[in-house]
Amino acid sequence: MSEAILKAMMQLFALIVDIDEIQEISEKERSIIRAFLSRQLNSELTEKYMAIFENYLQHYHHDAIDKKSLKRKKRTSLTAVRILSICEQINEELEQR
Repeated sequence: MSEAILKAMMQLFALIVDIDEIQEISEKERSIIRAFLSRQLNSELTEKYMAIFENYLQHYHHDAIDKKSLKRKKRTSLTAVRILSICEQINEELEQR
């Protein structure tokens, strides 16, 4: 799996992970991502991409937003656009192979 695809997948994971009210993800969710990476990569690269995931997580979920607010609805729309864009990047990368 190429570096571009792995980074794109870390972005996707960070965007779609279930962030709870206290802005944290569970260890179970982290372990799922770690398990995915460890099946694809050695332990050093697994740690590298877990750190990349954590950075994207901070970037995309840095502030709490009330679930009923207009800002939350706008963020949801923006997240959908980002997900589509990342999926298109992955498809382009796969088509080049």
